[in-house]
Amino acid sequence: METTQAAPHLPPETLVEIFSSVGEYNIKSLYSCLLVNKFWCESAALMLWKRPFEVTSLRASAKLVSIYFLFFSKETKAKLLNVDGIDVSHPTLQQPKINYLAYLRHIDFNMVYRAVRMWVSYQTLNEPFNLELKKKQNKQSNHEEPDYKSWPYYSGTCNSTYELREFVCGGQFSKDYILQKLSELCNEIEIVSIYDSCGTSPQTLIDFIKAQMRLKQITLTNWQTDSFSTLSSISTQVRTFRQIEFIRCSFPTTENSARFFNGLAKCSNLQVLKFENCNNLNATLMKPLAKAEFPNLKTLSIDNDFNKDTPSMELKSIIENCKETLKEIILRINLSFYADMLETIAKFCPGLLKLSITIERDTEMQQLITLFSSCKEMIELIIHRRHILFDPWFYPCKSLVKLGGVIPSSLRRLELIGIEFDHLTWNEFLNICPGSINYFVFDHHNTNYVKHVENYAMRHNKVIRAKGTVEHSTGQMFVELR
Repeated sequence: METTQAAPHLPPETLVEIFSSVGEYNIKSLYSCLLVNKFWCESAALMLWKRPFEVTSLRASAKLVSIYFLFFSKETKAKLLNVDGIDVSHPTLQQPKINYLAYLRHIDFNMVYRAVRMWVSYQTLNEPFNLELKKKQNKQSNHEEPDYKSWPYYSGTCNSTYELREFVCGGQFSKDYILQKLSELCNEIEIVSIYDSCGTSPQTLIDFIKAQMRLKQITLTNWQTDSFSTLSSISTQVRTFRQIEFIRCSFPTTENSARFFNGLAKCSNLQVLKFENCNNLNATLMKPLAKAEFPNLKTLSIDNDFNKDTPSMELKSIIENCKETLKEIILRINLSFYADMLETIAKFCPGLLKLSITIERDTEMQQLITLFSSCKEMIELIIHRRHILFDPWFYPCKSLVKLGGVIPSSLRRLELIGIEFDHLTWNEFLNICPGSINYFVFDHHNTNYVKHVENYAMRHNKVIRAKGTVEHSTGQMFVELR
């Protein structure tokens, strides 16, 4: 009988898939894989060097910079030395056989910048004290004088980074030079996050977006622009865009603002759309989105306080036009300005899995209770209470008990932020709600509240996995079960 022999080694494609899965949980565990053989080394290096500045410490990142300098051409090294007085040569290091620079897929400009400054500090450790140099380094440390030469694309030297897939850039400085270099060298970037416009030309951003061939996700934070064409350029990527986020952005109030989102409205393959703490996000601005169809939209997030021209009808039209595709809705808004919003969600989003809302009155809690007659597949519910003066809510919140009676058995996570209730009401709620919940968040630190959750766990054959104060919160407690 013939016997099949085992393959001498796994194919590189298989190794990459395995190392990718391992790296999601513990990327540093791949270091030992570098020592097995050539194939393991190359596959593990691909994972370790795709976003190396996130793996190493700040001090160790200076060594990364030294390695990257080895790939600079002789002409570039000479120019840096003769024109800018920067010596990036390292005679004791040999250029690696593996082109680590070609593995780079993710760049956070701030991390690269800090690494270069650390490298500069190491170069001057043994030099005599120089007051002018010290002043310059202090300015760089405070981001008053950004050193663009720290950028790895300086002088167009790193053409091997054409496979860059993700780019993050922030800081209080103009980003024209950086974005222009990216437009020249990289046209297959998929994910972009840019913080603070700070004098950056809208046209530069337009050119950058147009230069890309497969842009899937863009996040703009603290951008202020009245340029209509800035967002119109998004229409050049209508087939590839999957996620668009605007965070603390200021939109125009001009007559043309009614057409500002025309390009965004054409992104029919969009899956995630987020607006967070943006200025002038009004009904006029949102009108093109109300007429658009997003048949693939899964996440809609609106985290805004509206003072005038509230886009109530526009927002409900977006939800209605999605035709039951929405799986996650985040509405941190004043629901009193949005008549029948929860009823709209209940009618058009029966397959909703995650809901995060802000409520102000007990009537809104009653609407939420009614919503569960339609949304029976929900796995995550987050309720924020909007605090107002002369709060009409009664204490304790008896509506909470009613909510427990309609929560679907699919729910796994429940967060109640800012909602007041005594521990007896909490116990009554836990006695009536389904036993599927594995994660609770609430505002009360009294041991009675945690004790009631422990009793809930015992009734449903669960144990406490972790408990404590929620990180970066105002004192909320969490209890995790398993």
